[in-house]
Amino acid sequence: LELRGLNAQQVAEENSNLTKGQKELLLWEMRLGIGMHRIQRLMKPRTLIEPDGTVHEMPPVIKSMHGGANCEVPVSSCTQMSFGKRKSTGARVSKVRPPPPPPDENAEILRRPDLSVGNVVCCDQYECSKVGRLELGYGREAEKQCYTGGTLYVESVSGFIWNRNQVSLGAAESILGKIEFEDWLYDNAGKSVSHYH
Repeated sequence: LELRGLNAQQVAEENSNLTKGQKELLLWEMRLGIGMHRIQRLMKPRTLIEPDGTVHEMPPVIKSMHGGANCEVPVSSCTQMSFGKRKSTGARVSKVRPPPPPPDENAEILRRPDLSVGNVVCCDQYECSKVGRLELGYGREAEKQCYTGGTLYVESVSGFIWNRNQVSLGAAESILGKIEFEDWLYDNAGKSVSHYH
């Protein structure tokens, strides 16, 4: 039993601490990933009453083979987690800043003929103390494979900001992000980057 893992030990025939019905509930919980109280409700027949008063007896969704519908619910990690309470993450809600004052009209006139979209792009990297989860996957990645920061690209003329999250802030991933930003700018604005600042 020890070689088969904790779940296999709980539902094994040799485990005399649980009844067959409780083992059946544990197996369904492992398979479906829902709580055992809900599984028991799905194991019982349901009565449906239509508006005209007709009564229908619906069969159970899950057929109970060993009396799991009426047995006492065993303690499992999923059941214990469902009784837990939410804790504060410590995150702060930031307030929306008021819009900046209107720019100087003369500055716009002086800048307009010289610059167009893509002429100057400012980029900067940031690092986060908490690692971030990847968009793909199930959140079980090791901390070395999670987001640790990223690069911000700011197009100076339009003020557009583009963010590229990165697992590492090394040169290889930063260059891939630069290429991704240039491709995005070309696909959406038809422009290429002339100068990085």
